[in-house]
Amino acid sequence: MAQEVNHYIATGKDRSKTISGQYGDLSGICLFEDGKFMLYGYATMVFGSYVFEKDYLLFYPDQLPQFQLYACHNPTLGDDVSVNFRGFEEGKTSVQFGDDRIQPVFNDGANCFDFPYIYEQSHPMSQLKFAVQNEGFDADPAYQTFHYQNDERFNDFIAIYNKPQRARANFGAYLYLTEDKKLAISLSNYGGRKGFLRENQVDPTQKRWLEILTMKKEYESAGSIELTE
Repeated sequence: MAQEVNHYIATGKDRSKTISGQYGDLSGICLFEDGKFMLYGYATMVFGSYVFEKDYLLFYPDQLPQFQLYACHNPTLGDDVSVNFRGFEEGKTSVQFGDDRIQPVFNDGANCFDFPYIYEQSHPMSQLKFAVQNEGFDADPAYQTFHYQNDERFNDFIAIYNKPQRARANFGAYLYLTEDKKLAISLSNYGGRKGFLRENQVDPTQKRWLEILTMKKEYESAGSIELTE
């Protein structure tokens, strides 16, 4: 099987181009010509890079900071401040607005909130502090804090908490040809033994593939404010 795949796949720098495409439908993985990938599925979208290791592929997901903060000046708010919380319901997270006391973003068992989760106040905010009690897969729980000093006097924020995911652990994969000579991939951590069949042959006119490339471009161009610990 490996020899058959090697015969099918180009060598050298053209290998990534030969295997690029979308593997799977509602869930699976996309391989890009530049050596990047996107793992996707229910509540999962993980980007990263991959390399060839003989007949095997090694995948290295991008590791996101626990907290990300996006901010801007929104003239329609005036002196008001808006903070849009995303993902904070997934962990034991706390926040401090300005010089107020630190408090949980969500109370235990809270179920009366509707998305989007937005906090608003009617005066400028000097700083934001976030805290989380880590519940990592390999580490003991630890309490960490992150701080942003709002010297730019931004008033419109999007705050994101990235809960640790098993999907962001390094993994491997191998490519194989099905009985009808279609290319497929089997991942060590996702999708079971059967793996995923390549759904397209990377036709640049395909609408779905163009949408995937747009998501990749938006991900690579996004930038957030750096927080200090």
